[in-house]
Amino acid sequence: MDFVEKLGSDALTLMAMVNVPDPALVEIAAYAGFDAVIIDAEHGPLTARDVQELVRAADAASVAALVRVPRVGKEFVLRSLDAGADGIIAPQVGSAEDASAIVSECRFPPEGVRGAGFYSRAFRYSLDRGLDVIKATNAAMVVGVQIETVEGVARAPEILSQPGVTFGFVGPTDLSVDHGSVDATNPWVLEAIASLASAGIDAGVPMAIYAADAQAARRYIDLGYRILAVGVLSVLTAAARSYVQDLEALIQ
Repeated sequence: MDFVEKLGSDALTLMAMVNVPDPALVEIAAYAGFDAVIIDAEHGPLTARDVQELVRAADAASVAALVRVPRVGKEFVLRSLDAGADGIIAPQVGSAEDASAIVSECRFPPEGVRGAGFYSRAFRYSLDRGLDVIKATNAAMVVGVQIETVEGVARAPEILSQPGVTFGFVGPTDLSVDHGSVDATNPWVLEAIASLASAGIDAGVPMAIYAADAQAARRYIDLGYRILAVGVLSVLTAAARSYVQDLEALIQ
């Protein structure tokens, strides 16, 4: 089962977020068993060149690569796709129009407005070209829409029903901040997380969510989430801290 097929199934899909320009982290995520890496160009120092190198590492390690762009526009979406990314995740999607715009930027005409640069890495520097390639690329394109605002929650059904949207992605912390809190476990956020899971089920679109630990992941799976994401650095930092604390406890 390839990555796109897995997203469309009931199987659990695991994604690792990488926001520093080190290909080793992409390789670590792949070898650990994640299904995809999210190259996070929204937060962190990544440049267009960094994105390409991280996508190249994903290809070498046989793991899918999605790029979370800072905002929707050719300067971010097109460059990431031409670098060879399997898809795009758009932040701050608050309306059907926002969702339609990101789908359009990701797809070639007549389904979208993506420019055809066959000389880019995505097409093996012009070895792959032609209408069949365009059709195949459109069919395989993965588009994630991040719902992380009060507006986005209210409009989730229309956002998720837009043609070309592959999955919705929920950020609990961003939801809480947009609602005026720093507590991702406050009642409104918990209710929003549940309602977004239901909206995804109703739209026939799989839903992703950031799961900081296994306990949170269990709750989200029970709600109907089938895509879980976590930061590679967060996992490594937590493991390193736990190791240090265990050693300190031995000598006390």
